[in-house]
Amino acid sequence: MLANKPYVIGLTGGIGSGKSEAAKYLNQLGAAHLDADEISRALTGPDGVALPEIRRVFGDAAFDADGALDRASLGRLVFGNEPARRALERIIHPLVQRTMLEGKKGVAQKIVYGAFEKVAEKTGKEALEAFQEAIANITPALEVKARRVGGATYQVPIEIRADRKQALALRWLVTFARERNERTMIDRLAGEIMDARNNTGGAVKRKETMHAMAEANKAFAHFRW
Repeated sequence: MLANKPYVIGLTGGIGSGKSEAAKYLNQLGAAHLDADEISRALTGPDGVALPEIRRVFGDAAFDADGALDRASLGRLVFGNEPARRALERIIHPLVQRTMLEGKKGVAQKIVYGAFEKVAEKTGKEALEAFQEAIANITPALEVKARRVGGATYQVPIEIRADRKQALALRWLVTFARERNERTMIDRLAGEIMDARNNTGGAVKRKETMHAMAEANKAFAHFRW
Protein backbone atom coordinates (compact mmCIF):
# COMPACT_ATOMS: atom_id res chain seq x y z
CA MET A 1 0.00 0.00 0.00
CA LEU A 2 1.26 3.49 -0.87
CA ALA A 3 2.11 5.81 1.98
CA ASN A 4 -0.58 8.42 2.77
CA LYS A 5 1.16 11.09 0.75
CA PRO A 6 0.36 12.16 -2.81
CA TYR A 7 2.64 10.84 -5.53
CA VAL A 8 3.12 12.03 -9.09
CA ILE A 9 3.21 8.87 -11.22
CA GLY A 10 4.19 8.97 -14.89
CA LEU A 11 2.83 6.12 -17.01
CA THR A 12 4.94 5.45 -20.10
CA GLY A 13 5.14 2.61 -22.58
CA GLY A 14 4.46 1.55 -26.13
CA ILE A 15 1.12 0.94 -27.85
CA GLY A 16 -0.85 -1.80 -26.10
CA SER A 17 1.42 -1.84 -23.05
CA GLY A 18 -1.46 -1.24 -20.61
CA LYS A 19 -1.09 2.49 -19.84
CA SER A 20 -4.83 3.13 -20.12
CA GLU A 21 -5.74 0.20 -17.86
CA ALA A 22 -3.19 1.29 -15.26
CA ALA A 23 -4.52 4.86 -15.40
CA LYS A 24 -8.10 3.58 -15.04
CA TYR A 25 -7.13 1.54 -11.95
CA LEU A 26 -5.35 4.49 -10.32
CA ASN A 27 -8.33 6.71 -11.09
CA GLN A 28 -10.62 4.24 -9.30
CA LEU A 29 -8.36 4.60 -6.25
CA GLY A 30 -8.96 8.35 -6.25
CA ALA A 31 -5.97 9.52 -8.29
CA ALA A 32 -6.34 12.50 -10.60
CA HIS A 33 -5.52 11.66 -14.23
CA LEU A 34 -3.82 14.02 -16.68
CA ASP A 35 -3.51 12.41 -20.13
CA ALA A 36 -0.73 13.96 -22.21
CA ASP A 37 -1.99 12.23 -25.39
CA GLU A 38 -5.48 13.64 -24.87
CA ILE A 39 -4.06 17.11 -24.25
CA SER A 40 -1.92 16.82 -27.39
CA ARG A 41 -4.97 15.87 -29.46
CA ALA A 42 -6.86 18.89 -28.11
CA LEU A 43 -3.95 21.19 -28.92
CA THR A 44 -3.89 19.98 -32.54
CA GLY A 45 -7.65 19.53 -32.98
CA PRO A 46 -10.08 22.09 -34.45
CA ASP A 47 -9.09 25.59 -33.27
CA GLY A 48 -6.17 24.05 -31.35
CA VAL A 49 -3.61 26.57 -30.13
CA ALA A 50 -0.74 24.61 -31.72
CA LEU A 51 -2.11 24.86 -35.26
CA PRO A 52 -0.77 28.31 -36.25
CA GLU A 53 2.80 27.37 -35.30
CA ILE A 54 2.51 23.99 -37.04
CA ARG A 55 1.33 25.76 -40.20
CA ARG A 56 4.18 28.25 -39.94
CA VAL A 57 6.83 25.51 -39.61
CA PHE A 58 5.42 22.78 -41.91
CA GLY A 59 3.27 24.79 -44.30
CA ASP A 60 -0.03 23.92 -45.94
CA ALA A 61 1.18 20.39 -46.71
CA ALA A 62 0.28 19.42 -43.13
CA PHE A 63 -3.36 20.52 -43.54
CA ASP A 64 -6.33 19.32 -45.54
CA ALA A 65 -8.53 21.34 -47.91
CA ASP A 66 -10.78 22.43 -45.01
CA GLY A 67 -7.84 23.83 -43.03
CA ALA A 68 -7.84 21.02 -40.45
CA LEU A 69 -4.62 19.28 -39.47
CA ASP A 70 -4.05 16.25 -41.68
CA ARG A 71 -2.39 13.89 -39.23
CA ALA A 72 -1.43 11.37 -41.89
CA SER A 73 0.29 14.06 -43.96
CA LEU A 74 2.01 15.47 -40.90
CA GLY A 75 3.16 11.98 -40.00
CA ARG A 76 4.72 11.53 -43.42
CA LEU A 77 6.53 14.85 -42.96
CA VAL A 78 8.01 14.09 -39.54
CA PHE A 79 8.42 10.33 -39.16
CA GLY A 80 11.76 9.27 -40.52
CA ASN A 81 12.87 12.90 -40.56
CA GLU A 82 14.63 13.58 -37.26
CA PRO A 83 14.92 17.41 -37.62
CA ALA A 84 11.24 17.66 -38.57
CA ARG A 85 10.19 15.43 -35.67
CA ARG A 86 12.19 17.55 -33.24
CA ALA A 87 10.65 20.71 -34.67
CA LEU A 88 7.17 19.29 -34.03
CA GLU A 89 8.14 18.28 -30.50
CA ARG A 90 9.40 21.82 -29.82
CA ILE A 91 5.93 23.06 -30.70
CA ILE A 92 3.82 20.44 -28.91
CA HIS A 93 5.76 19.52 -25.77
CA PRO A 94 5.91 23.00 -24.13
CA LEU A 95 2.18 23.44 -24.78
CA VAL A 96 1.40 20.04 -23.27
CA GLN A 97 3.53 20.82 -20.20
CA ARG A 98 1.88 24.21 -19.72
CA THR A 99 -1.58 22.66 -20.08
CA MET A 100 -0.71 19.93 -17.58
CA LEU A 101 0.46 22.52 -15.05
CA GLU A 102 -2.86 24.30 -15.47
CA GLY A 103 -4.53 20.92 -15.09
CA LYS A 104 -2.78 20.38 -11.76
CA LYS A 105 -4.14 23.73 -10.62
CA GLY A 106 -7.59 22.54 -11.66
CA VAL A 107 -7.10 19.29 -9.73
CA ALA A 108 -6.13 21.29 -6.63
CA GLN A 109 -9.27 23.41 -6.95
CA LYS A 110 -11.37 20.26 -7.31
CA ILE A 111 -9.84 18.85 -4.10
CA VAL A 112 -10.49 22.06 -2.13
CA TYR A 113 -14.09 22.44 -3.33
CA GLY A 114 -14.75 18.76 -2.70
CA ALA A 115 -13.35 19.04 0.81
CA PHE A 116 -15.48 22.13 1.49
CA GLU A 117 -18.61 20.23 0.41
CA LYS A 118 -17.81 17.39 2.80
CA VAL A 119 -17.10 19.83 5.65
CA ALA A 120 -20.45 21.57 5.09
CA GLU A 121 -22.25 18.25 4.90
CA LYS A 122 -20.71 16.84 8.07
CA THR A 123 -20.72 19.98 10.23
CA GLY A 124 -23.98 21.53 9.10
CA LYS A 125 -22.21 24.88 8.80
CA GLU A 126 -21.12 27.02 5.88
CA ALA A 127 -17.87 25.52 4.62
CA LEU A 128 -16.06 28.86 4.50
CA GLU A 129 -17.05 29.65 8.09
CA ALA A 130 -15.82 26.24 9.27
CA PHE A 131 -12.59 26.71 7.30
CA GLN A 132 -11.97 30.14 8.84
CA GLU A 133 -12.51 28.69 12.33
CA ALA A 134 -10.02 25.93 11.53
CA ILE A 135 -7.43 28.42 10.25
CA ALA A 136 -7.87 30.57 13.35
CA ASN A 137 -7.14 27.54 15.54
CA ILE A 138 -3.91 26.62 13.75
CA THR A 139 -2.51 30.10 13.13
CA PRO A 140 0.62 30.58 15.28
CA ALA A 141 1.47 33.83 17.07
CA LEU A 142 5.07 33.07 18.08
CA GLU A 143 8.03 31.12 16.75
CA VAL A 144 11.68 30.79 17.71
CA LYS A 145 14.62 31.99 15.65
CA ALA A 146 18.29 31.21 16.24
CA ARG A 147 20.28 34.27 17.34
CA ARG A 148 24.03 34.22 17.90
CA VAL A 149 25.05 36.46 20.78
CA GLY A 150 28.55 36.63 22.27
CA GLY A 151 29.65 33.34 20.77
CA ALA A 152 26.53 31.43 21.88
CA THR A 153 23.40 30.58 19.90
CA TYR A 154 20.00 31.14 21.51
CA GLN A 155 16.51 30.14 20.38
CA VAL A 156 14.73 33.47 20.67
CA PRO A 157 10.91 33.77 20.65
CA ILE A 158 9.62 36.33 18.16
CA GLU A 159 6.21 37.43 16.97
CA ILE A 160 5.25 36.18 13.51
CA ARG A 161 4.32 38.56 10.69
CA ALA A 162 0.69 38.40 9.58
CA ASP A 163 1.51 37.08 6.09
CA ARG A 164 3.78 34.37 7.51
CA LYS A 165 1.12 33.37 10.05
CA GLN A 166 -1.33 32.62 7.26
CA ALA A 167 1.31 30.88 5.13
CA LEU A 168 2.28 28.58 8.01
CA ALA A 169 -1.34 27.76 8.84
CA LEU A 170 -2.15 26.81 5.25
CA ARG A 171 1.09 24.85 4.86
CA TRP A 172 0.41 22.84 8.01
CA LEU A 173 -3.20 22.19 7.03
CA VAL A 174 -2.12 20.67 3.70
CA THR A 175 0.92 18.86 5.11
CA PHE A 176 -1.00 17.09 7.86
CA ALA A 177 -3.94 16.40 5.58
CA ARG A 178 -1.55 14.46 3.32
CA GLU A 179 -0.45 12.31 6.24
CA ARG A 180 -3.94 11.20 7.23
CA ASN A 181 -5.40 7.76 6.63
CA GLU A 182 -8.49 8.61 4.57
CA ARG A 183 -8.59 7.14 1.08
CA THR A 184 -8.74 10.31 -1.03
CA MET A 185 -7.14 13.72 -0.69
CA ILE A 186 -10.60 15.30 -0.56
CA ASP A 187 -11.46 13.22 2.51
CA ARG A 188 -8.08 13.90 4.11
CA LEU A 189 -8.33 17.65 3.69
CA ALA A 190 -11.92 17.69 4.93
CA GLY A 191 -10.90 15.62 7.95
CA GLU A 192 -8.00 17.91 8.83
CA ILE A 193 -10.20 21.02 8.50
CA MET A 194 -12.80 19.51 10.82
CA ASP A 195 -10.16 18.39 13.31
CA ALA A 196 -8.55 21.83 13.31
CA ARG A 197 -11.94 23.43 13.85
CA ASN A 198 -12.29 21.22 16.95
CA ASN A 199 -8.75 22.10 18.11
CA THR A 200 -7.41 18.63 17.37
CA GLY A 201 -5.33 17.11 14.59
CA GLY A 202 -1.76 17.38 13.36
CA ALA A 203 -1.87 21.06 12.40
CA VAL A 204 -3.10 22.09 15.83
CA LYS A 205 -0.41 19.99 17.51
CA ARG A 206 2.23 21.63 15.31
CA LYS A 207 1.10 25.09 16.41
CA GLU A 208 1.07 24.01 20.06
CA THR A 209 4.60 22.60 19.72
CA MET A 210 5.82 25.88 18.23
CA HIS A 211 4.22 27.89 21.05
CA ALA A 212 5.67 25.51 23.65
CA MET A 213 9.16 26.09 22.22
CA ALA A 214 8.62 29.83 22.40
CA GLU A 215 7.44 29.58 26.00
CA ALA A 216 10.40 27.38 26.96
CA ASN A 217 12.80 30.00 25.57
CA LYS A 218 11.06 33.15 26.80
CA ALA A 219 14.07 33.97 29.00
CA PHE A 220 15.91 34.86 25.78
CA ALA A 221 13.19 37.13 24.41
CA HIS A 222 15.30 40.22 25.09
CA PHE A 223 17.77 39.04 22.42
CA ARG A 224 15.31 39.63 19.59
CA TRP A 225 16.00 42.60 17.33
